[in-house]
Amino acid sequence: MGSVGRYDSIDLTKFVLAFMVVLIHINPFSAEVNVVVMPVLRLAVPLFFIISAFFFFTKVSVGKGATESDVVQAVKRAIGFTKRNLSLYFFWLAILIVPVISLRGWFGHGILRGVFVLLQHFFFGSTFIASWYIMALIIAVWVVLILSVKLSSTQVVAITVPFFVVSCLMSNYYYAPLTQTHLDTLEFAFWYPYNSFWIGLFWVAVGKWISDRGGLGKCLLSQPFGLHGSWRCRSGI
Repeated sequence: MGSVGRYDSIDLTKFVLAFMVVLIHINPFSAEVNVVVMPVLRLAVPLFFIISAFFFFTKVSVGKGATESDVVQAVKRAIGFTKRNLSLYFFWLAILIVPVISLRGWFGHGILRGVFVLLQHFFFGSTFIASWYIMALIIAVWVVLILSVKLSSTQVVAITVPFFVVSCLMSNYYYAPLTQTHLDTLEFAFWYPYNSFWIGLFWVAVGKWISDRGGLGKCLLSQPFGLHGSWRCRSGI
């Protein structure tokens, strides 16, 4: 904790990942190319979760060997992390609120129902396009942080695996017989887990797992593209 580390090419990595996310949404490829390219592009969001979690948990100490003061500091850092991300969220929501309300049609069946659906989208989905990632990251970081007070990072990863499996079933394997058989139950329990914190839990837990193995984290993040550059790890990122 407290030290500033250097990780080569992280800025470039994040730029490339952001470009990959843009390509996912505009999807300029033919059907033949899309089959090959899309699985690669979809690595971008999991890697964003992992990188964000890695840098957050590198700066906190919870679990085995952590003192009560360490846990308090971790909570304070999580609160700061939450405030920064919510500021980003509400900034863009304020700019896009008029077209978003028009597009989503939340209040088409009354104000109370509209408020409920709005809150549902806020916590478990998207308000403006792709906003689900910000809330998913916030919630997942808090859940993993709380679990990590009593559990090892390996145990936390194991706990989050079922949520990852459900998310995969309801996205990549939506039309599989197993998914269709239990679709009503899955949608009732998880709504759309692949665009919510359910999918974020696993990848944030993986980022925490890597951060607990400092040498491995530096190895994985120091030169992800074999290029040279620098990025300074700063608290709360």
